[in-house]
Amino acid sequence: MKQLTKIVALIAAILFAVSPSALAVTATTPATSITATVDQVLSLSIGINEETSPGPPPVLGGAVTAMNHGTLVRSNNAAGQANALRGKAFHVFLGVNTSGRAYTITSTMNAMSNGGTVLPRALGVFPIQATTGGTSPTSIGGTLASSQDAVGTGKLLYTSTAAGPSGVIELVYGLSGGNADLSLPFTGWQPIPPGQLSGTYSSTITYTLTA
Repeated sequence: MKQLTKIVALIAAILFAVSPSALAVTATTPATSITATVDQVLSLSIGINEETSPGPPPVLGGAVTAMNHGTLVRSNNAAGQANALRGKAFHVFLGVNTSGRAYTITSTMNAMSNGGTVLPRALGVFPIQATTGGTSPTSIGGTLASSQDAVGTGKLLYTSTAAGPSGVIELVYGLSGGNADLSLPFTGWQPIPPGQLSGTYSSTITYTLTA
């Protein structure tokens, strides 16, 4: 009898020990929805910095609002002839967001003019990279256009991937000398001759983002 009593007591102790969890019950509420809406964006911002040293890597000055080349510098061309008027180089940073839609970036610019006189096609645009921007930029892919004459209407500069990632497209504008055969720095480059009519030549450039 004592042995049976011990067994019953042991079983009772075991049941008491496990019963709080073994007999636990749960209750749930109906599923609660959580929503958030992301608006659709189509934005294009611009930043410009003068290149103070070509490097590599290039050294950039502070932000500016215009590409002011100042008084052009006279220097020899590739053939040693003193007929090349050179300007500065500027880096243009285009910030793009299209909410994940594929896109292109184009530019439109008239020839730089002083009254009825225009500068020869010496200003080139050089697309150099498309990145995430920031302090540790990584490539966002897509296709950068080749170096080309900056003057023209609807000139294609960059085509994104199908994913249309946001990012920063970096372009360099240079008003400089080139090769004697006019093949560089872009096809069709033309030197500014030493007898170019004096005065201030100007134009504007417009960028278009299409998604």
